[in-house]
Amino acid sequence: FPSHDTSLPNSNKDHPDALYELGMLYVLGGKIYRTDENGVGTTTVYWDKDIERGEYLLLEAASKNNVKALVYLGYEYILGYKLNQDIDLGISCLKKAAEFGDQAAQLYLGNAYRYGNKVPKDISKAIYYMEMAAKQGSDEAVLSLKNMK
Repeated sequence: FPSHDTSLPNSNKDHPDALYELGMLYVLGGKIYRTDENGVGTTTVYWDKDIERGEYLLLEAASKNNVKALVYLGYEYILGYKLNQDIDLGISCLKKAAEFGDQAAQLYLGNAYRYGNKVPKDISKAIYYMEMAAKQGSDEAVLSLKNMK
């Protein structure tokens, strides 16, 4: 993952959650509602899309092991909706998220390897990822494992 200056204030460069949130704001654009100390809405700020900057910030968050960034980037790179498609990088992001315990990434990879979707079919890898998800209580993974064995 890249690691050059993002021109963020120094206080945010080492906070993966802040990098993720800011990256998503840039990728998606939209509204931010500000509230005062009592939780009362005071202003609405409109955030312009800047997908390139958002992608960079998400990659920074992912390089700091932010699982939400890894999962988002994984799906985006595989599907290519907002970011340029890069299936290998997408699979790599999801593998890392799966190792950090993200059940959705584990299920996606298990099914991908089971059916050969975006990756070569590999039942042993499918079982590996489905077992990870099953250990976290995924009924889908348990059923898939029964059907694969």
